[in-house]
Amino acid sequence: MDKKYKVILDTDPGDDIDDVLAVAYLLLSNKFELIGVTTSFKNTEKRARIIKKMLRLANFSHIPVYAGYGQPLVKQVPESQEINQYTSDLDSYEFKPDGYEEDAIDFIISSCQKYKEELVIVGVAPLCNLSRALIKNKEALHLIDK
Repeated sequence: MDKKYKVILDTDPGDDIDDVLAVAYLLLSNKFELIGVTTSFKNTEKRARIIKKMLRLANFSHIPVYAGYGQPLVKQVPESQEINQYTSDLDSYEFKPDGYEEDAIDFIISSCQKYKEELVIVGVAPLCNLSRALIKNKEALHLIDK
């Protein structure tokens, strides 16, 4: 069997289908192991809750989901936009994220240090979390496969 890469998905689900398809692809792939998800851009807690529910329904609730940073480093964006795919059942405690903002950054950094070239970070959202991880510890991010 070929090498199976560890993957962190940095995503902004809730507005369209691409993020959910990325999760499904990673869960079903023989080449990747999804080790965690970080959400980015605007209301990251609601976005994390969407992913938590999806992982629970797919029997992958052991995968951590972190509500990362909602704002880019340079230009602030309005938070008021509703998330299309958010439903009231997601307010349940069972879909609470595993951590917030700096926890997402620390998860990215510690995963880089732990898995090095085995790790792939897939960013399908504005890179609010990855830019902060790079600023906090660029050496760690340089350990992963290019």
